[in-house]
Amino acid sequence: MKEAERLIPISRHHETPLYLGATAGMRLLRMENQSLSDQVLWSVEEVLQSSPFSYQGARIITGQEEGAFGWVTVNYLSDRLKQGSGTTGALDLGGASTQISFVANQDVAEESAENAVTFRLYGNDYFLYTHSFLCYGKDQALKLALAQQTQSGDSSVLDPCFHPGYSVDRSYFSVYSSPCVMAGKPLISRDSFTHIGAGNASLCQEVVRRIFNFSSCSFSRCSFNRVYQPPLQGPFGHTCSFSQSQSSLPSVCNVRVQIQQQHPDVKEKYLAEYCFSGSYILSLLTDGYNFTSDTWTDITFIKKVRHTHTHTWQYKQACMNMLSDS
Repeated sequence: MKEAERLIPISRHHETPLYLGATAGMRLLRMENQSLSDQVLWSVEEVLQSSPFSYQGARIITGQEEGAFGWVTVNYLSDRLKQGSGTTGALDLGGASTQISFVANQDVAEESAENAVTFRLYGNDYFLYTHSFLCYGKDQALKLALAQQTQSGDSSVLDPCFHPGYSVDRSYFSVYSSPCVMAGKPLISRDSFTHIGAGNASLCQEVVRRIFNFSSCSFSRCSFNRVYQPPLQGPFGHTCSFSQSQSSLPSVCNVRVQIQQQHPDVKEKYLAEYCFSGSYILSLLTDGYNFTSDTWTDITFIKKVRHTHTHTWQYKQACMNMLSDS
């Protein structure tokens, strides 16, 4: 807020709209504890209402909105909306959810109306397919993978998705406290287990694939977990910080020293999860979203578009508010 007050001219403060929106992390908290999620929103609201800006309210946005905002952001910042040219699909990966959004044929609404969104922007009509998978952000996906491996309630787990030499004591509560996995908590008496790295890329891919459901689909075609997805169209921008080829995963999973040398400024926690993150993103894109060796090159991994960070939902919301008022 102090940065915003500094950058925006004081004469414009009163006419600058201020929105508060929360994404998947708060959607999960609301599932777990409605009262606590309300308290969090009220506390932040109280602070924002005292700002010099024009406060417009607070709410938890839906997964569909999060996916649609991401698509608008990528295409607005790349000037594709103003030009009226072909658009870019948006792939977004956070800690609690992941979204896929792209322009599709209008028959999407006939098969799955909940995944269809329409926009009229700069005089052009866009028909969008979008879906948000709650519990399939990277952090929650890791909990799902650990839950798969701790069902026996053993005192230790040998995990192929963590590098050799990794050994950390974890509480079972840290894994099963999330609404994404709490229903599958094993009946155990112990409170913790030792999480040990084995560093095996191929076995890690097997572990990761087990957190998806690819076995059933009531639509003409699906991505995973019985969710409809039409054929992929056009290029895509992936707003995450990890880009890894499948051929390099074995070295990433097996050699801890190499990772530390390549990323000396990254915290140990994130380095330890590097193998899992790479395996998960590859499986999500190929097994989940159905990208192939032919369409993989259609994905551009991005952090910024025209020097602007695309992974902040706040900018996505601002884009939508600005466009709706124009």
